[in-house]
Amino acid sequence: APSAQTTEKSGQDSPRTDPASSNTIFFDSPSNSREKPSSSGTVVSAEPRKHPSLRPNYRFENFIVGENNRFTYNASEAVSKNPARTYNPLLIYGGVGLGKTHLMHAIGNSIFENFPDKKIICITAEEFTNEFIQMIHDRSSPEFKNKYRSADVLLIDDIHFFQNKPGVQEELFYTFNALYDSERQMVFTLDRHVKELKDFSDRL
Repeated sequence: APSAQTTEKSGQDSPRTDPASSNTIFFDSPSNSREKPSSSGTVVSAEPRKHPSLRPNYRFENFIVGENNRFTYNASEAVSKNPARTYNPLLIYGGVGLGKTHLMHAIGNSIFENFPDKKIICITAEEFTNEFIQMIHDRSSPEFKNKYRSADVLLIDDIHFFQNKPGVQEELFYTFNALYDSERQMVFTLDRHVKELKDFSDRL
């Protein structure tokens, strides 16, 4: 899966292609609501719709773009304009506080506004894991699988949390395949290179 990394330094390094995969690109460096008058002269709110799981302040417009995260930004924006057509799945990795979550939510917010009919699920890996455990406890497997495998856009933050959790990894694997085969968009973030993940399924 195409992946991009951002770090704190800017203006020093350019993108480089991972020798192991020509599809993987790495980086070595890193709203206010408004009102407007209606045609009748009455002031109405111009605030965009809000998705219950997306952070409304994480948008492309307020993401700080530098030379060394420009490709990451452009790739994320491309995904938001053409879900499941470019960079699918999209994997964004980088250190803490460098904008991975911001970009993931920006993708979700943009799709939510421009493709209102699409079902978007945005969740952290920990929340996904907790739901999986609850599903086993409640024996509600069909409901759980239908929820995630019917999504048009699946956004999962911090997938390194899935390390040492083979049951969750297996469920994610089948969810991944179902969504990919149905041409649904997936975006994942993590805080390290995938090669540094431990006890993580090779097929994932």
